[in-house]
Amino acid sequence: MQILRPADLTASRRPAAAGQTGARRPAPRFLALASLTAFFLLFGPTALTVSADEAAAGHGPRNPHTSASALQELQAGNERFATGRSVHPRQEKPRLSRLAAEGQTPLAAVLACSDSRAPVEAVFDQGFGDLFVVRAAGAVPGVDQLGSLEYAAAHLGVPLIVVLSHTKCGAVTAAVTGAQEPGALGELLTKLSPAAAAVRNDGDAAAQIEKAVIVSAALFARRLTEASPALAEAVEAGRLQIKAAVYDLDAGRVTFAAE
Repeated sequence: MQILRPADLTASRRPAAAGQTGARRPAPRFLALASLTAFFLLFGPTALTVSADEAAAGHGPRNPHTSASALQELQAGNERFATGRSVHPRQEKPRLSRLAAEGQTPLAAVLACSDSRAPVEAVFDQGFGDLFVVRAAGAVPGVDQLGSLEYAAAHLGVPLIVVLSHTKCGAVTAAVTGAQEPGALGELLTKLSPAAAAVRNDGDAAAQIEKAVIVSAALFARRLTEASPALAEAVEAGRLQIKAAVYDLDAGRVTFAAE
C-alpha cells in the first residue's frame, strides 16, 4: 500500500492566487508528514515488518555477513585508514542506484559519538550501504538510538553492533569534570556519570577522561542488552554480537575491547 510519494515530501508551497481569501491550505509537506504520523498511529511499529517477497528483493534481514567477517572487515578498513592507504570502496554512483532498488544489507551497525572528528565510514574505510550508523554525543544510547539499533538487528539482520567512543570526547570530559549543563544536555551528561564515577580516583583529570572514554564504551555496550529485550534475545540466540571500541583521534586507530 502506497502511503507517501517522494513528491509529497518535496513539493513547495504555491502562492495564493490573486484575490484569494480565507484560510491558507496546509502545505503538501505538512499533509505528507501528517499522513505518515497517522499511519504509524493506526498500524504501529509492525508496519515496518517486511514480507518474504521484500526480503528476497533485498529489503529484509537476509544479511550475508557474520559477526566475525564484519569485525574482520572493520579492522582491515581501519588499518587502511590509519596507515593512509584508504581505498574508499563502494562509493561509485551506480552503487547508490543499486542500493535504492535492492535495499541495504550493512555489515554492521555502529553507535558512535556525534563528534565531527570521528566520521565513522571514513574511519573504517567503508562505502555506501556498508554501515548503519547511529550517533549521539558521547555515544549515549537513548530510546531513539536503541530503537534504531533494534531496527538494524531485526529488519536489516546486522550481525554486529559496535559501540564506538573516542579519545578527547567533549561529553565525557564534561561528565568527568562535573560540568553542569541545563536542559537535555544536562540529562545526557547524567548518563555518562557512571563512567565518570568509575574513574573518579584514578589519576589526574586527563587520565580520568582517557579511562572514562574506555569505560563508557563498555558500559553502553552492556546497556544495550540490559535496556533492549530484542537485542538481548538476538545476542542470546547467536545472531548478534555487540563490541565496545575506542577511536584514537590522534592515531586514527580503533581498538576493540577484548571479550
